[in-house]
Amino acid sequence: MNEKLDTHFYNFLAEGNIICELKADTREEAVRELVRLLVRNNAGLDADAITASVLEREKVVPTVIAPGMAVPHARLDDLPNMLIALGTTTAGIDFNCPGMPPVNVIILMLTPRDDPGLHLQVLAGLAKDFARSETIRMVAAMESPGSSTQPGSAEYEAITATPRASFW
Repeated sequence: MNEKLDTHFYNFLAEGNIICELKADTREEAVRELVRLLVRNNAGLDADAITASVLEREKVVPTVIAPGMAVPHARLDDLPNMLIALGTTTAGIDFNCPGMPPVNVIILMLTPRDDPGLHLQVLAGLAKDFARSETIRMVAAMESPGSSTQPGSAEYEAITATPRASFW
């Protein structure tokens, strides 16, 4: 019997994998900063290889999925499970996506290459979790990593709320 996976991104996001106010000014710097965070928190990862893979994917098609939000991602060999890091910036970062404003919420998503279904399911879950523009604005403005992972906080409630409208 197939068990339905709860693919909301917050089920995969650890508080220690969140940076409020990235130091980065460019998408490349933002990716590097988030990759370094995941490498620091997860032994055995190769920061250079991961960064190269994510940035190569970004060159093909920018991963801005909604105004103010990007999901740079890569599918990697020898990755045992999905890893997600979240970074925010009130200044915004240009992700080189014509017609889209600077990005304020960046969610780095790394998935095992041998599980493409998980990759697609979590991307679809992200679309649902951030279907309302006010959710992106609220997460972008959060001041501490715990805000998005604490039930009862405005950010957590916004992310876990049932979407009423969609960008997509």
